[in-house]
Amino acid sequence: MRNKPTRRAVIAAAIAVWATGCAGGSALRTPDKRTVRATFSYRLPEKQAGWLSDLRWLPLLERQTGVGVELVSGGPSGSYNQRLDLALGNGELQDAVIADLAQADIYGPQGAFLDLAPLIRRHAPHIQRYLDDHRELRNLVTDKKGRIYGLPSETPRISRVTFGRADHFEQAGLTEDPRTVEEFTDALRALRKTLGPTSRNYYPLSGRDSFLRWPQVFGAQLAVTSGTVRGINTPEIGDLTSAGFEEMIRWYRTLYTEKLIDPEFVSGAASEDSWQQKMLGGQASVAEDFFTRPSWFLSNGGPDNDPKFAMKVLPPFLDRDGEVAKVPAEPRWDVTEVLAINASSKRSLEVLAFLDHLYSRTGQTTMHYGKKGASYEVVGGQPRYTVTFEAENKRPEGTPAWNFLQDRMTFPAPVDDQAYYRWMDKFTRSFAEKYFATSLTETPIIKYDAGQLRERTNLLASFQPWALSELVRFVTGKRALKEWDAFVGEARDKRGYDRLQEIEQAAWDAMHN
Repeated sequence: MRNKPTRRAVIAAAIAVWATGCAGGSALRTPDKRTVRATFSYRLPEKQAGWLSDLRWLPLLERQTGVGVELVSGGPSGSYNQRLDLALGNGELQDAVIADLAQADIYGPQGAFLDLAPLIRRHAPHIQRYLDDHRELRNLVTDKKGRIYGLPSETPRISRVTFGRADHFEQAGLTEDPRTVEEFTDALRALRKTLGPTSRNYYPLSGRDSFLRWPQVFGAQLAVTSGTVRGINTPEIGDLTSAGFEEMIRWYRTLYTEKLIDPEFVSGAASEDSWQQKMLGGQASVAEDFFTRPSWFLSNGGPDNDPKFAMKVLPPFLDRDGEVAKVPAEPRWDVTEVLAINASSKRSLEVLAFLDHLYSRTGQTTMHYGKKGASYEVVGGQPRYTVTFEAENKRPEGTPAWNFLQDRMTFPAPVDDQAYYRWMDKFTRSFAEKYFATSLTETPIIKYDAGQLRERTNLLASFQPWALSELVRFVTGKRALKEWDAFVGEARDKRGYDRLQEIEQAAWDAMHN
């Protein structure tokens, strides 16, 4: 998310990407022109363009609409937005592009992207109906003047889950799933007592990225109550000033002192690969991560390394009031994946016609199930897959496949949660539909204007590293817990926390008032 680059910034960006190719992008796929009447070019990150080019339902949509899609790689995800900024500066833009919402809202009013609102009203009845029925989406994509410069990808109702080595739980005599933080701590102690003496450098709880998990159990997460925002909108910090945040840090201090949590996880030194190897090799037993991770371990060496290797997903823990601490769902709409249409495109109506079809019943069935008789059959009036995730997912890259992973970037379109859960592998199917139907809470989506983005980005650039560093010091004992109030005071008075909260509140109010 960034503001319009200055001339100097554009030149700097050009130098930065010179070694890795031009900003214009390269075509990875062109449609069969015998089956379409028009074609539009579509720019998205390299990996996602590769995934989309292999999907067997894309040619079906092209035949249904008469509109073909030329997929253009915009380069690796890490430099994609920078390359898009450069392409915008050079005028090297495809008919449709994936941008983030900030880019769409900044460059749109400057004439780079079309205002879709009037076009949707006149030419896209399915999209219009969907916007009318989903107020939060409408508020998210519509600016103060009623303009819409992009449509975001929609995410299935999914979340992270807590999971563990079922074989380790059995070995430690843990026959019942822990439901409270206290029971979970005791389970970690039992695992440590049982496996610690026989496994070198064993710590029951491990992971990747930030160790700050389960804030919802302590009431320390970002939340919006009756229109009042509590906390700041980052995955790690949340409601830093709440009593629950201090309680959470004290709990992590206990885990660290008793060697129940991997010190590399706490320090931030654990990589994805090192964490995976610890779980596979028996040096860790429990983690909290994306819901498909348990299945990944089962299919990437777990049972091969240890015939007893087994995984289990734990139910959500209870909060301090004895209620289920519902897990924050992935945001329903992804503001980093927004399709915008080039204002200079001569194919804008074709792009919109193609997208509108995705919101229709026929388009939805094709995206989520494929072709009747080839990838699904109808049983009892309902579609049922005749192909499997396990078989289709093994096909080599570059090979056409039936795949219906709706959490992958393709086009903005409604998701079908039940179809998505049923498409997954056997282990994930065993828990996903019930877990996500009963255990999740919506994550607040907050949209910032250009000024808020600029100020918020600058504040977080200094506040977040400082805060996370201090939190690690509290957990590892390098800073005394009796200094917690002083830490919070400094965060609020000198480090910008209160100003960040003001920005969150103002942005929320602008979206909902």
